[in-house]
Amino acid sequence: MNRMVHVDIQEIVKEENVTHDWRLLMVLEGQIKVAIFQTDYKLVKDNFIILNPNERFSISATVPALILAVTINATHLTTILPDTSKQRFWNLPMSSPNQTSNNLAACRRLLHRMMITSLSEDVDEATVAATGLALMGHLRAHYLWHEESKSIFDHDQLVNTVITKLETEYAEDISLRLVADEMHVSYNYLSKKFKEQTHLNFNRYLNAIRLRHVELDLKYTDKSITQIGIDNGFLQPRTMARNFQDRYGMSPQKFRHTLAANLPAIDSTRQVITLSREEALVRLAGQLAEEDLASIQPVTSQQKRLDVQTAQVLAHKTATYTVNVGDVLNLNNQEWIEVNI
Repeated sequence: MNRMVHVDIQEIVKEENVTHDWRLLMVLEGQIKVAIFQTDYKLVKDNFIILNPNERFSISATVPALILAVTINATHLTTILPDTSKQRFWNLPMSSPNQTSNNLAACRRLLHRMMITSLSEDVDEATVAATGLALMGHLRAHYLWHEESKSIFDHDQLVNTVITKLETEYAEDISLRLVADEMHVSYNYLSKKFKEQTHLNFNRYLNAIRLRHVELDLKYTDKSITQIGIDNGFLQPRTMARNFQDRYGMSPQKFRHTLAANLPAIDSTRQVITLSREEALVRLAGQLAEEDLASIQPVTSQQKRLDVQTAQVLAHKTATYTVNVGDVLNLNNQEWIEVNI
């Protein structure tokens, strides 16, 4: 895929794959079941799910379902946002402790806007890409996955700030002394406060975050174990192996081997139909009309009502009426003409 953002309307019965880019799937019609590794999700209309790069997944539907599939090219995106490649999002945003109805609604609006833009007669790739970047920005602000999400709200602002820093910079060379200097507090004070509230010292907490990401890379990617360690902040393979053994009771090599032995082989059979623009418009006409109409500001010009009894009187007056002269997509462009009567 050469474009940074690619948008498709797909009818799906079954698909199994490993994605190497970010993919967002939103149900437009029907319902689907999505399995990511060994976790199952059921999605109905307007639900959406996020697939992170290198995640193994399968999608199925008892009857053909229509989905919006947005693919964001990982290579292109990390050129623009270099730190993005090490970030994972909650697969199901509704599960995130940071989710709110407003956040979810904002995501859906961006996805709908991408769909409408991609189906226009003159597709503006720059607009699609800009909307894709806005969507990723929203996801990064609200739906980044991290190890200690369940307890973060129990801590005070100082400790929360440290935790947020560890969750986003876990792959970097980071230490308690550097963080204390950056936050203008003493090393001893921060060390004591952090342990009091998290029940772990700084290094053990940081290692827990790193090891969780190591686990996910062992599950979902085919990167070498040495590379996985480097990508997640362990510069020495022995250090990662020792910490992993302590937490999981086995070496990273054995963990990956055991995992592979228990996974069913991916079925290469795919029953996915990508709809053409014309087919998609036919299937989505009602939804697009409703979405477009909702986004248009009410017409401010004076409205008059004509009927047979009053037509003669009104004929002596001049009024300007706003009339739509196009199809559903023209409503979005607000193409109007004025008619004098």
